[in-house]
Amino acid sequence: MSGPTSLSMTTGYIFSIALCITICSRWALVVHGFNVDTSFPLYFTHDDTDSQFGLSLALHSEGEENMLLVGAPRAMSSGYSADQSIVRSGALYKCPIDTSIGTRADCQEIVVDTTGNEYLDTNNPDFQSTNASGQWLGSTLQSGGPDGSVVVCRPLYSYQNIDNNQDVERYLRGGCFVINGGLTSPNPGLLDTAVNFNPCAANTVGYRIEYGCEFGGSAAVRDTKIVYGATGGCLWNGRIWSTNDGITDASALFYFPQTCGFNPEFVYYFGHAVAFGNFRDGPTLEVAIAAPRWDHGFGRVFLYDDAFMEYDIITDGDLATYFGHALATSDLNNDGFDDLVIGAPMFTDEERSIDAGWEVGKIFIYYNDQQGSFYFDENDVIIGTGAGCRFGYSIAALGDINQDGFNDLAVGAPFCNGGNDGKVFIYHGSGINLPLNLSPQQTLSPSVLGRPLKFFGFVMSAGLDVDQNTYPDFAVGAHESQTAIIFRSRAVVWTVAEIYPEENAIDLDVKSVTTSRGVLVTGFNVVVCLHYMGQGLPANLDFSYEIVLDSLRQVINRRAAFITNNIATLRHQISAPIEQPTCMTHAAFIQPTIRDKQTPMSLRLIHSVAQTSQSDSAVQPIMSNAVNNQTLNSLVFARDCAGETCYPDLAVQTIVSTTELMIGKAETFLLTIDVMNSGEDAFLSVLDIVEPPGLFFVNVLRSNTGIIVSCSVSTTKRIRSCNIGNPVPAGDQITVGLQYQTATYSTFTGPAVLNISVCR
Repeated sequence: MSGPTSLSMTTGYIFSIALCITICSRWALVVHGFNVDTSFPLYFTHDDTDSQFGLSLALHSEGEENMLLVGAPRAMSSGYSADQSIVRSGALYKCPIDTSIGTRADCQEIVVDTTGNEYLDTNNPDFQSTNASGQWLGSTLQSGGPDGSVVVCRPLYSYQNIDNNQDVERYLRGGCFVINGGLTSPNPGLLDTAVNFNPCAANTVGYRIEYGCEFGGSAAVRDTKIVYGATGGCLWNGRIWSTNDGITDASALFYFPQTCGFNPEFVYYFGHAVAFGNFRDGPTLEVAIAAPRWDHGFGRVFLYDDAFMEYDIITDGDLATYFGHALATSDLNNDGFDDLVIGAPMFTDEERSIDAGWEVGKIFIYYNDQQGSFYFDENDVIIGTGAGCRFGYSIAALGDINQDGFNDLAVGAPFCNGGNDGKVFIYHGSGINLPLNLSPQQTLSPSVLGRPLKFFGFVMSAGLDVDQNTYPDFAVGAHESQTAIIFRSRAVVWTVAEIYPEENAIDLDVKSVTTSRGVLVTGFNVVVCLHYMGQGLPANLDFSYEIVLDSLRQVINRRAAFITNNIATLRHQISAPIEQPTCMTHAAFIQPTIRDKQTPMSLRLIHSVAQTSQSDSAVQPIMSNAVNNQTLNSLVFARDCAGETCYPDLAVQTIVSTTELMIGKAETFLLTIDVMNSGEDAFLSVLDIVEPPGLFFVNVLRSNTGIIVSCSVSTTKRIRSCNIGNPVPAGDQITVGLQYQTATYSTFTGPAVLNISVCR
C-alpha cells in the first residue's frame, strides 16, 4: 500500500488503496471449565470445639453405600466406660452421603475399641499398664478403596511400667485397628470386624528402643497390603511394618531397619509418610517411604519393591524443607506407570525477600522412567506463592476429575494467613507422555466458600464418585473448625457452536423489512447452532447465549439491530439434546443511517450452560475450559465491482490557480482536487489536506456531482479532513474546490507545501 508524499502545490499524485477482508471460520470448538463445585459443597461438622474433627479423612464405599470416614483425635469415644476416667481418647466417625435427596445425615461414631486402660502386671494387678487418654485415635485414617479394608490408628496410645526407682515411665507405643466390613450397619456399635494391631507391644528390642515407636503415625492401604509407619521407632530413626495378604495378621514383619542403632543423633523420622505405587510393569506394588529429617534434615524418600528390597533413593538438595512430609502416587502423564509427587512444605524461597519467601513450600513431581525409577534430573517443581502457607503440606491424587483422559492433582497449603485462609490448588493432567500442567486450574479457600475454616487443606482424601455422575470427588479437612467438606466434580460439557448469516451477502438495495418505527430497511437472518457432548451429562441441556451484531464497533456506531428489540444485542436460551446439533434463527436489519457499506460486519456469539435453580442434591454441569466460549463470523455486503477490480482504486490529481505567491502580500487562490475511482464503490471516503503555517482556509466550492462536501480541521496537527462521498461510486470522479488565502509573510522562505491524501 503506497502512502502520500510531500508535494508542491502544482504537483499531482496517485493514491491507491488495497482492501483486505478477513472472514472468520463459521465453526469453532467452545469450552470452559473449573469443574470443582464450590456453590454447594457437603459440610460435616462436630459440636465439640476441641475434637479436631477432620484431622484425618477417608472417602470409602462398602456395598452400595458411599461414606466419608472422619477422624477426631481429641473427641471422646463412647466405647469407654466412665469409670475408666479416659479423656480425649479420640474417635472415628462415619458420615453417610445421600446426595439424591440433598441431605447429609448426621455423622455417627464407629466404635473400634472398648478395652481402654488395661491392667497387665500380674504382680501388681492394681497398676494401670496402658493409657487410652490422649491416644489420638483417628489421627491416621486410610481406606483401601471400594469394599477394602480401613485402617484407623492411635499413635499416642501409651504403655506404662515402674522402673527400678519405682517411678512410672510412659512409652508411646501406638497402635492401629484394621476394619474389614461392617460399616453399613445402621447402628454399628462396637465393630467385631475391627482388629487391634500393635507390633510394638510385642517387641522390646533394646532398652526403650521400641517403647516410643508411635506405631500408626502413618499408613497406606492398597489391595491386600498395608504399610504402617512408626516414626518414633529406634529412637526416632523410624521404622515401618508391612502386612501382605494377611491384613489382620499380628505376625507382620518389619523390614527397616532390621535392628536398631543406638546413636541418638540420627533422628530420621523414617516412615513419616508412606505410599503405594505401581512403579514397575506388572501387577506388583512398590512402596515409597519418606524420612524428612534424614542426614540432619536434608530428607530422603526410599523406594522398595514388592519384596521390600530397597532399589532407589530420592534426595533433596535443600536443608530443612521437610522433604517427604507428604507423598502421592498417580499416573500423571498417562504412560501406564505411576509417578511420584513429594511435598516439601517448609521450603523457604531464598530468591524472594524473607517476608515473601519464608515457608512458601514446594512439591517435586518425579515422572516414572518406566523401569520403576524416576527421571531425577527432569522432574517438575511447583513453588508456593504465599509466605508461611506451606504449600505441599498435603497432596491428593484426584484421579481424572474432569474426565479428559488424564489424571489430576490437588495440593494443600493450609497455613496461609496463620491458617485462616488455607488453600487447595487443583492441577490438571495435559496429555499422553506430557507432564502435569503446572498452572493451577482452580483454587479453593475459605474466602471462596464464604465461611471461616481454620487450617483448610490440612488433609485431603480422593478417589470416590459420591454422587454417581462418573466424575471422582474429594474431601478436604479443616480440623480447627471441626469441619470436613466434600467437593463434588461437575460434569464437563464440550460444545461446538456456530453463528452465520443465512445470506451469502447483504444487498443494501433490497429493502424487505419494516421496522417497528415504520421504516423500510434491508433485512437478514442470523442462525445460531449448538451441539454438546460429554460424559455423565443429561439427555437435554439448556444453554444461554448472547449475539452481538457489528461487535467490533462501539454500541452507538453499530450498523444493525434485531427486529425483536431494535438493538444490536440479543440474549436467548436454547434447549438441545445431547450429541445432536440444534439451531435457532433470529431476524435482524441494517440501520437506515448506515454510512460504512463496505467493511464486513462482525457477528459474535457467546454461550454457556444456562443457570438453573440448584440444590445440593445435584451439581450442575459446566462447560470445559479448554478453549474460548466465543464464536465469531462476518456478514459481508454485496458489492457492484467495476470490471475485474473488486476493491476501491482511488487516484488524486490537483490543479492550483497560481504557481507563485508574493511574499508580504495577502492573496487568494483556488486548489482544485479531482478524485477518481477506478475500482469498486469506495465508502466513507475522506480527503485529508495537511496545511502549512501561514496558509488560511476560506471555503469549499460545490463539487461537480452535486455532493455537499463538509470539512473539519484538527488545529493541533493542521489537518483538514473532507468527506467526499459515501460512496464514491465505481468509475466516478469527484471534483472538489478549496479556496485559501495567504498571510503577510515576513520571514517565509518557501515553498508553500500541502500534503494531500485520500482514504476510505
